[in-house]
Amino acid sequence: MKPGASKQLSHKSNAKHYRLIEPFVQIANLLPWSIRNGERCVQVAGRTLSERELPSADAIRVLSQSPVQQTLLKDLRRDARRRSETALMGDLLDMIPTVFQQRIFKALHHRLLQRFPQGRIEIGERTWNLAGNPLKVYRVYAAVREALDAIAAPHWQLGNLHVATLALPLPVRWVEIVWDHQQPAIRFVPDIVLDGLREALTGLDPRRIKRCPECGAFFLAWRLDKSACSPRCLNLARVHRHRAKQKDYEYHRKLRNAGVAKPERPRKDKPSGRA
Repeated sequence: MKPGASKQLSHKSNAKHYRLIEPFVQIANLLPWSIRNGERCVQVAGRTLSERELPSADAIRVLSQSPVQQTLLKDLRRDARRRSETALMGDLLDMIPTVFQQRIFKALHHRLLQRFPQGRIEIGERTWNLAGNPLKVYRVYAAVREALDAIAAPHWQLGNLHVATLALPLPVRWVEIVWDHQQPAIRFVPDIVLDGLREALTGLDPRRIKRCPECGAFFLAWRLDKSACSPRCLNLARVHRHRAKQKDYEYHRKLRNAGVAKPERPRKDKPSGRA
């Protein structure tokens, strides 16, 4: 192999991974991120929510999807209340989206259609259409966000880490019944989280997926030493690092003005080289 050929091959491989994973980063950033009091937050439906207040992918699985299902669940809850079945009432209530949850789902669905025309997301040779149910859109958003957050966690920086098991929040596949009078069949629908994310993540260096320490947004790091998502956040990070060291600067300046020498580090004796 010619000199530099391996580096060029690696660059092409990284570019391919970037094309595959970039739509998922955009999905995870559909709701605008910010950091308040050291906690990552999103702006949604006119409110600021902390990340832990967002419904998780697991919580979304039990929520009903169609208006008919929700009507039936409300009727069952009414009957359970009449019979004073408290436990059943709680279970049924967990399956019905609250008014504010519905506002979150609709706001996210609107942002998806703004970012991806007609809700069509291309990953490799496949195209997924998410223009339909807002609840399904949120399910994809929550699963992708949790998966990328698990990858962007600091534990990947450990030097002795060779193999790690990543527990991705992957819900059950969508299943369709294809009803043909000649050949009825059940088939698994290609799933953007299970199939698309698996294809995009296979072989990707996990250190390339990061979260910005200034705003909390996900970003892809072409250079491993890139520490923030944008020039603005990079400048903020520099300012914060400078302010963190400002006390040390002031302390050493006062020592110099007082004529006190800065304590020197102990020297290590060099080996003489003689036996």
